[in-house]
Amino acid sequence: MTADPVVLAATAERVPDTDWSAASVKSLQFGDGEAYTASLRYRGTKVADIENDGRGGTPIVHWKRGNAAADHRAVWAEWVSAYNELNKDDEWFEPEYFAIVSLIDEYEIAKQLRRDSKRFIPVLVKGANLRRDGQYALIRGRAEDPRMIEAIRAKGEVDRYWDGENWMTL
Repeated sequence: MTADPVVLAATAERVPDTDWSAASVKSLQFGDGEAYTASLRYRGTKVADIENDGRGGTPIVHWKRGNAAADHRAVWAEWVSAYNELNKDDEWFEPEYFAIVSLIDEYEIAKQLRRDSKRFIPVLVKGANLRRDGQYALIRGRAEDPRMIEAIRAKGEVDRYWDGENWMTL
């Protein structure tokens, strides 16, 4: 694990490193909450399934069987501990829950941003936090067009735009 935290591209969430990620997220909204399943990946390789029944509580992690399972659990526990140190605001609750939700948010928001950036330029208004505020605005156009970026900059209402892979500061 690296000593310096990194910032995830879509949510700008601080994490210990990018070795862990979520993928294949499937969710269903209920009146009581959101149920979901996902895969937990270590360095791109699926090592566990995650499930949450949507009735509250911490997601359940089902580790794949095999010789590496114990190693993955130990490395995951270290990562969650380091994540918790970086995000002390969430310390009162189950640290694994917040770590999992952070990875799932990154997966889902990045997926939506990639989809939106095919026809639009996603932008964040000044001072907005995508993870906390949950939304961004769309401007018709492409980020590759320098005239569009100049027009956005001239308005002065936004401070970041999505270039297709990362949030870029204006």
